[in-house]
Amino acid sequence: APPPMRVRVYVTTIPVGDGNASASAGQPRPPPVGKYYGYDEVPYGGMWADDVIWMPSLIRNCMDENFELHCVFGGGPGRDSALLDYGYRTY
Repeated sequence: APPPMRVRVYVTTIPVGDGNASASAGQPRPPPVGKYYGYDEVPYGGMWADDVIWMPSLIRNCMDENFELHCVFGGGPGRDSALLDYGYRTY
């Protein structure tokens, strides 16, 4: 079996404005990329096991709360790696 995988991820958020601002040199901003879900519709079952620990805090509190998460996965990268241990704190 592969050794446990330790991952350090830094997540930051930035305000995106009201959509009316333009990029430098007067060029319009490109449209957002990605798929958007409502708070209660995020498909955690198809995501990495740690996402359900930290993502609700990010979505709910956005920039009002900081958090730190340390995870140990039992396998290589991917959503099928088991989450063996984690430490989570908000500040």
